[in-house]
Order: sequence, then C-alpha cells, then structure tokens
Amino acid sequence: MQSQCNFSATPYGLQAAELQNNVYVAGFRCNGFLWVVVNRVIKPHGQGKTLQDQPCIKIIYKMKQIAMLLTGFLLATTVLHAQEKQPRFLTELSAGPSFPIGKFASKSYGDMYKQKPPGLAKTGWGANFSVGYYLNKSVGLLLSAGYSDHKQDLSGYARSLYGPAVDPWPNLAFKAKNWKELNVRGGAFFVTPLTANHRLNLVTKLTAGICKTAVPGFDWKSFKDDGTLFVEDTEKKVDLPWGFCYQANVALKYKLGNQLHVLLDVNSFNAISRKSFGYETDYPNGITRQYSLNTINCMAGIGIDL
Repeated sequence: MQSQCNFSATPYGLQAAELQNNVYVAGFRCNGFLWVVVNRVIKPHGQGKTLQDQPCIKIIYKMKQIAMLLTGFLLATTVLHAQEKQPRFLTELSAGPSFPIGKFASKSYGDMYKQKPPGLAKTGWGANFSVGYYLNKSVGLLLSAGYSDHKQDLSGYARSLYGPAVDPWPNLAFKAKNWKELNVRGGAFFVTPLTANHRLNLVTKLTAGICKTAVPGFDWKSFKDDGTLFVEDTEKKVDLPWGFCYQANVALKYKLGNQLHVLLDVNSFNAISRKSFGYETDYPNGITRQYSLNTINCMAGIGIDL
C-alpha cells in the first residue's frame, strides 16, 4: 500500500522548532508515525526505514531542491544588480558644424570699425571635450573645453571701403584669416531617462567660463589689367583679452553598454570680448570695441561612463 502523509498540527505547531543544538521537531505525521529531525537526519519512531524512503518525503526533498534553486537565482540576481554600479565619472568628445548667429554672422561691412563690429563669420565647425562627476543618477558637475573655427566673408568689403566704383573691379583679391576661438567652462548636467531601461536619456547642460580669440587679419591685393601688382595691404590680427562665455546644451544620450554611449548634442554658445583702442581718425579719444561670438552648434559624439 502506498504511503500517505498528513501534515497536521502537533503540540509543536506546523513550523519546525529547535529543541537544542541541531535537534528539531518537524511537526507532521506520516503513516501514523511522528517524524523527528535528529542532527539533521530524520528518523521515524518505531521503524527502521529512513524518511527518504517515503514517497511524500521525496516530494518534500523535491520542493527543497526547488527552493534552493530559487534562492540561488535570487542571490545571483542580487549580485548582478550590485555589480551594476552607479558610474561616478564621465568623459565625452563631440564635434560638428557651427552656425554663426547675430552680430557674429553680420555682414554690415560699414560697421567694421565702430563700437560693435560685425563678425563676417561663415558656417564653420566646433568641437567639445567634457569630463563630469555624478553627484547621483540625475545630477552631476561638468568641466568642458571647446574650440571653433570660422572663415570670414569679405566679399563686400571692398565696396564698403571704396564705394560702388570699386565693386566691379575684377582685379581685387582678398585672403582672409579665420576666427579661432578657445574656451574653458564649468557647470552642471542633468539626466532624464526617456526609457524604462535607462538606455535613452535626455541630458541638459549649463556651463559658463572664459574664452580666448583674436580678430582675424586679412591680406588684399589689386592688379593692373596686365596682371602686374598695383597695390597691396595687410590687416593684422588683433588679439583680444579673455572674455566671458556661457553655453546651454540639450543632448540625446544612448547607452551602447554599461560604459560606452553615443550622443547627439545641440547647443547655444555665447561669448563677449572687449578691447580698448587708442587714437583713431574717427575716434580721437579712443574707443572700446565689443566683439560677440554667438553660435548654434550641432554635434555628434561618443562618451564613456566610469
């Protein structure tokens, strides 16, 4: 006859109770016998068979194995989750086209020697390198360095200098230097997850600092009809002192793995530098000129979380 087990309440209750070191009472009956755990080996009173021989106890052993597997799985999950540590540092490098705006892009050649000269800047390129420190998952501190390069548009400069009579002059050649700007900024960044697994994030950055640039110089020459040089002149570059700058970024950051990520970044860079000049024909008492370097930059890059 197949063995049957009835798990019923006993004076010891349904849960196992420890009587002394390594001696337990199981609190159930099987085939009319009370089963007791002694030194972790379960023996029936009045019978030589071991508990493992009972079909109902085999079920208990199977449940015990399942419980151990579940415990191991939960432990492994906990360990793996613990290994996914919150990164403390990040580093990013990005580059892309840079579009001048405002006074920096202005082609008002007649204002070149006034208080707020135009930049005459064409579309150029910019690059940015950043190192950050996470205060928590959503907020961090940022240190950035940026560089940009823009050509000048001098196509209408001769007309502004000499009037319409020079405009059709076919033998006038300009060779302009580029605007080159370097900046160092510090600030903060903020991370907003856009997906449940945190792979896609919106990152906003606000930084401010100092920048260094120079008003580009240029060379120009005019030639006679026979091709011989008629006249030439050189406008040397003018170094500007360090000026104030700030930048606001909005970026999409996509994680390729636990550390590596790519980003698309759109930012607005704004800088002002001033320089005082001495006597000039139009300004006998001198003049302080203000140069604005304002750009919208679209960049793509790569980064690493450490």
